[in-house]
Amino acid sequence: MVKMVKMAKGARCAATKECPYCSGENPMVAKECQLCGFQFFRFCAKCGKPSSSSEHKCTFCGEDFKKFCPKCGFANEMIARTCGREEAEGCDYVFWNGEELEHHRDLK
Repeated sequence: MVKMVKMAKGARCAATKECPYCSGENPMVAKECQLCGFQFFRFCAKCGKPSSSSEHKCTFCGEDFKKFCPKCGFANEMIARTCGREEAEGCDYVFWNGEELEHHRDLK
């Protein structure tokens, strides 16, 4: 989400974008969220072109984006917060949790 801020005459525009993962506000030029590290753009493994991280497929070739669990290797949807193999096979990996988010906010 892009939020435009009304500025005084002659002032520079301070548009921000909201992180879809933690809702943190970031400068429009940010490549990753300053709060949680979410990458706003990713490169497609198939065609190599950049696409918005909010997309679930490459905007150029249609390849599905996946997030791989570092613990078990399962291919999860990009918006997954926990490994999808959790229920069926017992993987308990959490990609992100609220406690970490609060810790990052306290550091700012």
